Amino acid sequence: MRKYLYIFLFISAFFTSHTPAFAADIYMGLSTSQVTEQSTFTGTVYISTDGQNINNAEGIIQFPTDLLSVESVSNAGSIFNFWIEQPTFSNSTGLISWNGGLPNPGFLGQTGTILQVVFKAKKAGTANINFNTVAIRANDGVGTNVINLMHNAAITIGTPVVAPVVPVVPQPVVLSSLPNAPKITSSDMPDENAWYSLAQATFSWVLTNDITAVQLGLNAQKTTPTVVYEPAIANKLLTNLDDGVMYLNARFKNALGWGNITHRKIQIDSTAPQSFSARAEIGEHDLISIALRGTDALSGMKKYAVLEGTTELATQKAVESDDPTYVTLPPLSEGEHTLYARGYDLADNFAEIEIKATAPRVAPPEITDYPKKVSADSEIVVQGTSYPHTDILIWMQHEDGAKTNYSVKTNEYGQFVFTTHDTKHLGTRTLWAEAHRAEGVISSPSETVRIDITQSGASKISGTVLKVVAIVITIGMLVFALLVAAYTGLHRIKKLRRIHKRDMARTEQEIHAVFTVLKKDIRRHLDTLEAARLRRRLTREESEILVELSEDIDDAESAEKHILEKIKTLEPKKKRTWKKKSGTSS
Repeated sequence: MRKYLYIFLFISAFFTSHTPAFAADIYMGLSTSQVTEQSTFTGTVYISTDGQNINNAEGIIQFPTDLLSVESVSNAGSIFNFWIEQPTFSNSTGLISWNGGLPNPGFLGQTGTILQVVFKAKKAGTANINFNTVAIRANDGVGTNVINLMHNAAITIGTPVVAPVVPVVPQPVVLSSLPNAPKITSSDMPDENAWYSLAQATFSWVLTNDITAVQLGLNAQKTTPTVVYEPAIANKLLTNLDDGVMYLNARFKNALGWGNITHRKIQIDSTAPQSFSARAEIGEHDLISIALRGTDALSGMKKYAVLEGTTELATQKAVESDDPTYVTLPPLSEGEHTLYARGYDLADNFAEIEIKATAPRVAPPEITDYPKKVSADSEIVVQGTSYPHTDILIWMQHEDGAKTNYSVKTNEYGQFVFTTHDTKHLGTRTLWAEAHRAEGVISSPSETVRIDITQSGASKISGTVLKVVAIVITIGMLVFALLVAAYTGLHRIKKLRRIHKRDMARTEQEIHAVFTVLKKDIRRHLDTLEAARLRRRLTREESEILVELSEDIDDAESAEKHILEKIKTLEPKKKRTWKKKSGTSS
């Protein structure tokens, strides 16, 4: 092992750029400078490098065995993750040794921890902890030893101050009954109704002053214990526990005799489920569903889980049934996935199967209803369908190419509704949608739809009405002028009659033409609103416009009829003729 690790560290360093050698120091730092006999303290060995990456260090530390002993050596939190020689110690020789390294680019810093040592002070005195031999190798391709200084340490050990012993006078215990049944607890197996996969566990109970003995027995049934511990013990480590259900039977004894028995149940299952199978299916809404079936003869099945790599995708509680248990996975990216199905028993032992599953392509949303035209400053309502409870991203593009996106969510039936008031500017909007099922699991865009933003119907109608009013006023002024001319020009009546008749005919034609255009426009808007009402529910503003248009067309027809009748009254009357007795007069 050491040979291969040296080769690895050499190759790792070989591919780094060669840099000038710099010094590196090694320190022994103590958690305290003074302790008392039989107490412990910690010594930390760490490296400080000066501008040079290092990738290996080895050394030997010496300590006085008459003053100190080593309780433990740990490399937890070390900068090294490869060990040619794990940290070891000997209390007989007073030596601690190690040899560790790390790959390229190595370590560069001021306080790189190598290992930690827990010392115990044995007797009073001054204990020197010294580095015997140390080598710190640079990450320069050739393993140059860059050790500079070795900072040793010393600790003063004093004699502890002993407090005076105050004698305790025992109080007489007056007994009135046999001991209660023990209350047995265990931090290893806290719940006696749960299953565990442990081969050993410690069980404890509280002893009162009157308890003189404890009787224990481990059996497959609830029985009377037979093994006596006198003096009484407060806990017991049970080892080599077999699979199955057993009972720790226990009772206390005092001066009056043995008390009631406690039967503490212990349930052990250290084997994985005996039968386990899994298969992948494509279920509802294009989600992968794993059909799982498992049996465990001892503790029974607890749950099923499906993982991809080390990530748990979904779990499902196991139920007693002849049918398989289905675990539905969250949306996965399109393509083949390597999954791991697990079946856990009640003691958390599990069986595992590798399965392959292919996730289908995410279907794009479908836009089912939208307005092809809307009036400016009106509301756009778009409806569509996709997967249930899915985020839908709506994209809207203007004629100038600018894009805006909006996020909505489908309901439990996969339906979504998108509403916007982005209708201030006239022109065409292009809309499409994408389904975002999970991070990185996105559909292709839906088919695009086009919505035209046009001038509002009320604006068009008001403009037309203003034109008609202007025409009517003009006609009224013309009629008034004709009447004034008729009254002030009696001597020109014949000529004016001809002019008037011609003008009245022309005026009738113009009025009729104007009202024809007006009624045609009004009917066209009425037809548009009626058609919209067949497709969807009209907004309140559109309903009011529909009523006003219906009234406007009636008013237009009445106004046309009334004006034409008035004009007819202004037409010249035919000359009356009559016969006198003496002849004909006109």
